[in-house]
Amino acid sequence: DYWQEIGWNSATEIETSLVVQASDGHKQDSVISMLNWWKTVQKIDIAREDTYFFDDIATNVQPFNGTGINARQISCTSRGPKENLAGSFDGKIGGCGGAASEVTAEKGVEVC
Repeated sequence: DYWQEIGWNSATEIETSLVVQASDGHKQDSVISMLNWWKTVQKIDIAREDTYFFDDIATNVQPFNGTGINARQISCTSRGPKENLAGSFDGKIGGCGGAASEVTAEKGVEVC
């Protein structure tokens, strides 16, 4: 397997199980395309209800509502310094990502 850089284009057809440069707010499109790749190319049918997505940005989790895919916001308490970078925005919580205890198989879409 290899990673696929999609250049912030959410309409890119996914051809791998690892995607970089997915657009914030549109990551559900990449996940849905990835599930299609698994089914059609790899011949592995992963049901949406058995798919889990984790992100530290609420606006990347909320769009999964209505998709049938489980999504959860992680890093609900910051594990690192707040990222004070150009382009940063409200809603991005953790500087270092989530804790292992936040990765759960709970169904549904949940934000902090």
